[in-house]
Amino acid sequence: MAYAFEFAERHIHKEVEVIAAFLCDDAERVRTLMERNEWSCRGAIVPGGLSN
Repeated sequence: MAYAFEFAERHIHKEVEVIAAFLCDDAERVRTLMERNEWSCRGAIVPGGLSN
């Protein structure tokens, strides 16, 4: 994640948006992970995870 944020910040036009995709169905777990790590990007849940 640190590299993704750094890459987005360095982009010449600042047009890169970081979106974290989580391969799980547990919204509360994703929310906790995002808050605990203080990630400012959007999070997306991929229903069905790896089996999707």
